[in-house]
Amino acid sequence: MIQTVDPRGAFSGKAADYAKARPDYPDELISYLKRTAFLSAASTVADIGSGTGKLTAALLKTGAKVFAVEPNADMRAEAERLLGEESRFCSVPADAEHTGLDDASVDLITAAQSFHWFDAERFKTECRRILKNGGKIALIWNTEIFGGDFFNEFGELHKRFLTQEASERKPVKYRDMFFAPAEHFLTAFEKQIFKNDLYYDKGTFIARALSTSAAPRPADPNYAGYLDGLEILFDKYQRDGKLLYPNETTVYLGTP
Repeated sequence: MIQTVDPRGAFSGKAADYAKARPDYPDELISYLKRTAFLSAASTVADIGSGTGKLTAALLKTGAKVFAVEPNADMRAEAERLLGEESRFCSVPADAEHTGLDDASVDLITAAQSFHWFDAERFKTECRRILKNGGKIALIWNTEIFGGDFFNEFGELHKRFLTQEASERKPVKYRDMFFAPAEHFLTAFEKQIFKNDLYYDKGTFIARALSTSAAPRPADPNYAGYLDGLEILFDKYQRDGKLLYPNETTVYLGTP
């Protein structure tokens, strides 16, 4: 899997925007994991690449014990701030390929918005080591439903203001970047898609855009221009102060 950015530092300085604006995961996803992966209060889950704890929070609501494995200090600190009082939450400063968890210690591994950052073969070895017999892996993504004038203009804004490396990169389809690698990684799997549309106010929409790894940071000369462009784009497409941002949640559930 080709990586052009070190995943340990890709989201440094972006944790607050990520926590504020990245989408949560629908209740239907958790219900699905309860039915098919036997997620329950008796479960032990390793949420790998857990970030600011978006999925971790939903998993904790089931009563499960959750090891939130995250290498980025900023993202991990935000999760600890939000979830640190949960008794069944355990923050783990580690990589996906070397979690430090015990052999055969978890019933379910989740990787939400993170698998594409991993070394797939080394991660597979680690999954097989820490999963209990019969345990499963859920690879999960929230993805925009592209199409229409809004996303076309959003794309043009990215070409103008994102980091040079990102703006010169050829467009990557989610099928190529996320889903085909997931299907190759799992030896047996099923796929489910859940509707998860977002409705952003201006501040949250801007935070969502700034939360991406390629978005300019405040010290970047493109930062002010990017913010101006985001405000103009929001004002053009909002209705009653809210912007519809079409989104869906895809999960691959299987075994490594």
